[in-house]
Amino acid sequence: MEVKDDMLVLSTQGRGFWILDDISPLRYSESMYKDESVVLFDIPSTYLSNLGGYSGPFSPAGKSYQAEWVLWSMDSSKVDVIVTDMKGDTLVTKKGQKVKSGLNKMNWNLRLDPPAMVKDLVMMDMRYPGQGPKVPPGTYNITIKKDDQEVSKTIDVDLDPAWKTPVGDFKSQYDMAREVADMIEESQQRIMHLRKVTEVTNLLKERKSLDSMKSNIDSISMKAKELQDMIYQDKILASQDEINFERKWTNHIIRLYRVVLSQHGKPTAGEQERWTDLQADYQGFNKAYFDFIENQLKPMNQKLMDTGVIHLPEDHEG
Repeated sequence: MEVKDDMLVLSTQGRGFWILDDISPLRYSESMYKDESVVLFDIPSTYLSNLGGYSGPFSPAGKSYQAEWVLWSMDSSKVDVIVTDMKGDTLVTKKGQKVKSGLNKMNWNLRLDPPAMVKDLVMMDMRYPGQGPKVPPGTYNITIKKDDQEVSKTIDVDLDPAWKTPVGDFKSQYDMAREVADMIEESQQRIMHLRKVTEVTNLLKERKSLDSMKSNIDSISMKAKELQDMIYQDKILASQDEINFERKWTNHIIRLYRVVLSQHGKPTAGEQERWTDLQADYQGFNKAYFDFIENQLKPMNQKLMDTGVIHLPEDHEG
C-alpha cells in the first residue's frame, strides 16, 4: 500500500492493483466541520486536454479531464454551483443540483453553458451548438450556494504537457468561440421573438373587434416570417436535409462555431475572415429587425392599447 499525493495505491502480490484517486476528504474528521451546513474541500488541478476523446488501445474509455471536487453536506438538499473567472465574470451557473447527506463528488466539464437554441433546430452539426466554449488554461473559482451559506475554492486548469501550443493561442480561440456563441444565442432569441409575434398575430386575427386592423396585423405577421427566413432555414426536418435546401446564415455560423470549437489553438486567418463576413451579414438582419420593431410593432401596440387586448411582444421575453 502506498500513498502518493492524494492517491492511495493498493496492490496484491499477484497482478492486481487499485488506485483511489482522491483521498483528501478522508484526512478530515467530521468533527472539524460538524457545525457547518456545507463544506467544499480543496479542488485538485486538472488539465486542458483532449484525452478521452478517442477509443484507441491507450485511451481510458469514457474518461476525460474535468474539474472534480468533493462536497460535504449536512443533509440531503439542493445546491447552486457557480463558476467564475478571476475577474469575477460568471461562466457557468447550475441551479438545484441534488446532494445527499455526507460526501458528494461533483464536476464541471470545463465548458461554458451552450448557446440557447430554438427547439426545432435541425442541422448536421447538432452536436456543436449543444456545447459551450472550453475555457483556456488559468485559475477559476467554484462557488457552492446552499440556503444562506456560500463556500468557494479555486481550481487551476493547466495545459496538457504534451501540447506545445502557446497558452495565448488558446485564449484567442476561447475569445472567438465566446463571441460566436453569443451571436448565435442572440440570433436565436430574435427568432424566438419573431415566432412569438406570429403566434400573437394569429390570436389577434380571430378577434372580430380588430377587423379594421386586419391588414396591418397581416403585414406584421408576414414581415415576422420574412425576417426569420433571412437567417433561418425552416425546411430542414432531418440532418441530411441540409444538403437539399439553401443554407442560411444560421447554418453558416454554426458551421464556423464547430470549426472553432474543434481545434486546439489560435483561429486561422480563414476563420477570422469568415467571422467578419458573418458579422456583416448579421448586421443587415439586425437593422431590418429593429426597423420592424420601431416602425411596425410599436405603432401597432399603441393602437392595441386603446382596445384593451393583448399586445405584440417587443422582444424575446415579451
